[in-house]
Amino acid sequence: MIFALFALLTIQTTTIFADDPSNEATTLYKEASVHFASGEYKEAITIYDKILKIYPNHPMVLKMKGIAESNS
Repeated sequence: MIFALFALLTIQTTTIFADDPSNEATTLYKEASVHFASGEYKEAITIYDKILKIYPNHPMVLKMKGIAESNS
């Protein structure tokens, strides 16, 4: 529960992918955030995995995926 609260406070809704001209990763991140906030952690993890294929070492995505995994 503490992880979920922490994560909700740290979810960013602004662009966190500076070199994402198509906004694909940004759109996916926002979609994952909606699932995460709804407690749909498995769905969020699936989307985080898609983002990590584009940005394999993105710290925010790795952090949010880890938190989602700990809550699922």
